Amino acid sequence: MPLDMTAMYATHDVLRRELEDIARVTVRIDDDPRRVLRTAAGWRMFKRTVRGHHRAEDEVLWPALRRQLTDRPSELVLLEAMEAEHAAIDQLIATIDELLAGPEACLVQLGALADSLVTGLRGHLAHEEQAVIPLIRRSLPTSQWAAFEQVHSERSGVPPSGHSRWSPEPCGSPDKTRHGSRDRLTDPSTSTSAMGVPISGDARTNPWRA
Repeated sequence: MPLDMTAMYATHDVLRRELEDIARVTVRIDDDPRRVLRTAAGWRMFKRTVRGHHRAEDEVLWPALRRQLTDRPSELVLLEAMEAEHAAIDQLIATIDELLAGPEACLVQLGALADSLVTGLRGHLAHEEQAVIPLIRRSLPTSQWAAFEQVHSERSGVPPSGHSRWSPEPCGSPDKTRHGSRDRLTDPSTSTSAMGVPISGDARTNPWRA
């Protein structure tokens, strides 16, 4: 039975939508982008999901794949590329946080860092989908994929494939189904989101409102 990759695609789709908001927020003229990123729930939730997604892959998925690819060095190089891209993205997020921590954060520098983050993460997600997901499908046993999905769900907040709170909706090529196409990241406070994560207040409708 082929692996069900819907949770992976769901995570990528949610992150792409949040990148659109980051790009929009950091060029706003009706509000200070520094204030929005410092105070709105969206930036915190985005960081939580990106870091949880990366950690689950780096600590669980890539080691499991390496055990299957010991005699295929050309494919092992892909995993090294994934880890390097994760490190670069995580460093960009940390640099943005460092900038925001200062009382006089430079708007031009913030815009440049946000552009790099949007471009870098979009590129990484595409690279993973085009090169690594086919490798996972070919190489990883179902039991190891299920173990990864459980850890990924705990760290990123995205339910595993087949979770009842996601409504499957076909997108792209016939062999892949993306879930939760209208879902967004939500703030873990009170109530419950479509992702099964608690939410409250404005984060239910617009987590990027300061």
